[in-house]
Amino acid sequence: MRDVKNKLLALSPEQRAKLAYKLAQKNRDSSDQETIPVLQPRPDKRHEPFTLTPLQRAYLIGRTTAFEMSGIASRGYFELNCPTLDLPSLAKAWNRLIQQHEMLGLKIYENGMQEIPETTPIYTIDHLDAQSLNQAELGVTLERIREEMMRNLRPTEQSSLTELRTTQISESETRLHVCFDLLNVDGGSVAILFREFGELYLDPDKDLPAFELSFRDYVLHEDVLRKHESYQKAREYWIERIDNIPLAPSLPTAVSPTTIEAPKFTRYS
Repeated sequence: MRDVKNKLLALSPEQRAKLAYKLAQKNRDSSDQETIPVLQPRPDKRHEPFTLTPLQRAYLIGRTTAFEMSGIASRGYFELNCPTLDLPSLAKAWNRLIQQHEMLGLKIYENGMQEIPETTPIYTIDHLDAQSLNQAELGVTLERIREEMMRNLRPTEQSSLTELRTTQISESETRLHVCFDLLNVDGGSVAILFREFGELYLDPDKDLPAFELSFRDYVLHEDVLRKHESYQKAREYWIERIDNIPLAPSLPTAVSPTTIEAPKFTRYS
């Protein structure tokens, strides 16, 4: 018993709160559990339009110039130096990945609805041969590519929000440029995508797991849960506490945000 007590005392406040939540969940009345709707796959509705999540709506609004420091997509960009990169194998692996993960072909329309298309066109990876450039010219070219990929607001109605390019730097070195949009992927998704991308590049016939559930199923199920009594109680709890939640910190700025027409982010590490 003393050992258990010592372990409890050693927990952080966050860990104690998590433990209390799990115990409360375990002790909930079984009849209440039965009333919570169960997420069910709807393959027959898979390609029908559905609503955006609140976060997707925020990202989409950020693409407009309606707010200070907006007019830019929420996206990530990185480059990889790849020795002896086989370009046909790379393209084949990426197109296989698009077929595996249907959200890579997501389309978002002006009416605020999104859709997972039944088919997606073959993706062509743009390639630039820069072997004839000197170091200064190469540096300028690579910077131009970065700016183009980060600044280019790819239309959300097209079949690929993620962009890949390659630059041939030397006979044995290829630079892979990747720019992904958070409208259809997140950090965890990127990790999965590029692990499988590498696996498919090395083994084009590798078996990948099939998915029963779609992102559409998840989003529509969230809408159902928002009507549930437990959600309403949780919402009321936080609404009552809004006035007591501290405001965001007022950080100093070098210039007024209203004067920034084209926000630019710089990575320092």
